[in-house]
Amino acid sequence: MSRGYSVAVPGAVAILVLSRSSRFDAAPDLVAPRRPIRINEEDTMGLFKDARQAAQGAAGMGAGMGAGMPPGMNVPTGPMPDMAYVQMVNKIGKSGVPAPGEILALRAVGTPDMSGAVQHDIDVTVRPEGLEPYKTTIHQSLLPGQLKGLSAGKAVTVKYDPDNPNDALLSSW
Repeated sequence: MSRGYSVAVPGAVAILVLSRSSRFDAAPDLVAPRRPIRINEEDTMGLFKDARQAAQGAAGMGAGMGAGMPPGMNVPTGPMPDMAYVQMVNKIGKSGVPAPGEILALRAVGTPDMSGAVQHDIDVTVRPEGLEPYKTTIHQSLLPGQLKGLSAGKAVTVKYDPDNPNDALLSSW
């Protein structure tokens, strides 16, 4: 059974600790415990050197868009998502109430984002159970494949926010 020694040295980049093997356990007084070897930052090699370089590269990436990126890598650009919209989508995803609906009109109002989805305004009539039908406009990004079959008059399922029924998303169609 081998025993290892661990010693913390303030300011050390790495510590190499040698352990005694089991063949010396019978006569521990013959073998003195090993002392840690301090490795200076400029002497760092191999894995530690690579790790240090990776950490420096990661720190540099935050300095500006594309800093520290390999040449030829494209950095996503475009507007950041509206946080209020993201919160609405998350809330509807968790606690939205499904209801039948019908598309009245469908309009593309944006350009493709990096996933290829385009923001659309979708005028719908929502028919919640136990409530009067109402009209609202859904703002939702849709991929080209999701648009197949969507048109005025199409029956859909809408999920709406029970606290604000005008906040809604297409759920299925």
